[in-house]
Order: sequence, then structure tokens, then C-alpha cells
Amino acid sequence: RGFAKEAARAVRDWAFLNTEYHTLYSYMKYTNEGSWRTAMANGMKKVKEYPDLKNTVSYAFAITREEWENLKQMNDIHGHEAGDRLLIKAAESLKKISRLAGINKRKRDSDETGTEIETEAESEQESETEAGTDQESEQEEKPESEVSKEFKTELENANDKPEESENKKNRDPYFTDEQWERFESFLQTELGVEQIKNALRNISDVSNEGNVIIGSTDIDSAIELGKELIREQAQKGAINGKAAKIKASSLNAKDAVATLSKVYDGAIIIQDAEELRRETLEGINTVLNEPDKKMLVIMIASHRQKHRFIMENSDMLDSFTISIDVEALDNTELVRLAKEYAYQQEFSIDEMGTLALHRRIDERQTNSHSVMLSEVKDIVDEAIAHAKKKNMGHFFDLLLGKRYDDNDMVILGEKDFSE
Repeated sequence: RGFAKEAARAVRDWAFLNTEYHTLYSYMKYTNEGSWRTAMANGMKKVKEYPDLKNTVSYAFAITREEWENLKQMNDIHGHEAGDRLLIKAAESLKKISRLAGINKRKRDSDETGTEIETEAESEQESETEAGTDQESEQEEKPESEVSKEFKTELENANDKPEESENKKNRDPYFTDEQWERFESFLQTELGVEQIKNALRNISDVSNEGNVIIGSTDIDSAIELGKELIREQAQKGAINGKAAKIKASSLNAKDAVATLSKVYDGAIIIQDAEELRRETLEGINTVLNEPDKKMLVIMIASHRQKHRFIMENSDMLDSFTISIDVEALDNTELVRLAKEYAYQQEFSIDEMGTLALHRRIDERQTNSHSVMLSEVKDIVDEAIAHAKKKNMGHFFDLLLGKRYDDNDMVILGEKDFSE
């Protein structure tokens, strides 16, 4: 338990160092996900998939001496973690490569040439006995059962698609991956999803509509959302100029028209919007109704004052057609998202680590500040960095089987979340 990758790596290295074999193979039943993930984690790729009487479908993974030497050179120079990162980065490519040596390719090649074409990665040292078994298995494959077809479909689909988190599976298809990452902190409730979707659809190319009012108990979160909306519009090319932030009290003390005109073709966030005076709102309206000028204005108000501010100044806010209420995430939800984020980095968090993470989050929660998802990700990143440091504690964890969980993921514990 927890040593599969290390054991496979040791066998691989010993074989190449002490024998003259050009290629090493690993064979496994198609349902043994742990074995083929371990093979891929050690630089092997799937070179063959074939039916057999015992396992229905078996996999053959292989690594050549040249591939091993390249990987060993990377590990010797930069350490095993650099080599592991290289393997992780290549994992999706290896999955796609593995399909090329599957049954469907063998059947196509057989149809076109009358003989089975071996993949380049297969060694010349493969025994005649194994080849004979493959030929017999191919003949037995002819008519193919529905169950076998179903297995192969599932396997091909697994190779085609990277593993998805539960959060990604449930995400609204309206959002691109980049948009979801950008607004993730604000998309954890159905209301949040609908409000952000409405904002992205309706922020306008003209200034006299599609401006935004955000209400929140946490001003920092609201400002962050405002900045992300501006970044989204800048990326689309809807705004090309400056972006600025100003408090309502400061804008009240200035000439609003002259101040806002400095950010034409850009965007401005006005904080504490409930404090804006009527004459300041008139100046804002003048700028927003200027012909042939473009500007995005985002007002931020406290949650309590937002609706009162809108009711009292409804005649001055015709250009503000988008309303968003930011809901703070509670600690339980933040911890759940933190675990999911760690899982995406191939780390897991144990029970004591979870308690320590709860404490770290709770320490940051105040009456005036709600912890955001980006902050929680920073905490997890710090814990991962700590877990990657080589020390005696980690060495003993490795010896005692506490370093990895059942899925061969590095465990983040209480000490990793200590400040």
C-alpha cells in the first residue's frame, strides 16, 4: 500500500542497469486501473491491447531503454520530482498514444494488409509463443460480444478524457474553462451562476447600458469580482483603456465628469456607492451618455445599503442594468473546494490536515472579510510546497506507509498546514 510506484521504479531501474534488454513490458488486466496508472507514472505507454481467455482484455505497457535513459537523465539532474512533473504533464498525451496500439488499429491494419502490423514500441525480442497466442485470440475475437464492445468503449473513453472533478462535471456549460477558473469563487451557488452568466451576457458595448452594481457583506470579494469582470471585458477587446478604482467619498469631492473622462474606453470601480451624492450621479450619467464614448462603470455597495441606494436613486441608474449579490462561502464549502483543488494536484488531505485547514481558514474570517477561494488555494499551495520538502519526517512517513493514500496520492497532514 502506497509503494506501488516506488516498487515499479526500482524493478525498472534494476532491469535496465543489470540486463541488456532493450524494452521492458508490464502486463495487466484491463480493469486493473492502479497497475496501468503506475505503469504510466513510471514512463511506460500502452503499446498493445488484446483479448485473452482469462482476463477478457489485457493491456501491455512498455518503456524502451532510450526512454528510460532520457527520464533518468532528467531525474539525475533535477531530481525525481522534476521527472514526475514531466510524466504528469505527458500523461494525457500517453493516454492518446495508447489508443493507437489498441484493438481497433490492429483490426484496421489487418483489413488493409492481411497481416498484423506491430507498433514501433514493441520489441523484436517478443517470443513466438506470445505472437501465436495473439493470432489465436484475434480469430476468437470475431464475433465480438456486446459486453466486450462495452468494455472497449469504456476504455477508449477513459483514454480520450482526463479525469474530471465532481465540480467540473456539474459546471454550467455556458462557461469556458478559463471563465470558470476566473469566476470560480462566485459560482458555487445556483444564484451566483445565474448572476455571473447574466452579467457576461449583458455587459454592453455601449456605455449607457450594461453597467454593474454589486452588493456584498465583504467589500474585498466584491472588488475582486469587479476586477475579474473588467479583465473579462478587456480580454474580449470590449475595453482597451485604463482601469481604475475610486471611493465614492473621493469622487464626491471631485468634478465627476472630468475625473471619469480620464478613463474613457476603460473601466472604473466605484467603492461605497451608497455614499454617492445626487450631483455626482448626475456627472456619472453625463459621462455614460456621451456619444461615441465607451466606459464600463462598476459600483460596489454594502449588501444592506445596496437595495436602498437603488430605490432612492432609481431615476439616476438607468444605465446600471446588471445587479449582483455576492454570497460568502462558509468554511465547510471552502474546505470541500480545497480538497478538490488538492486532488487536482494529485494530493489528498487526511483528517488531521482537514482540521488544520479549518483552523487556517477560520483565523482569516473576520466581520469585515470573508475568506475567498483564491486564499484557500494559496493555503493548499503552501501545504503542497511543505510536503515536497525532503526531511526526516517525510522519510519515516514513507517507511511507515503514511506518505501515500490508497490511490498513490501524497497525503497532506496537519504539519503541512502549520504556519
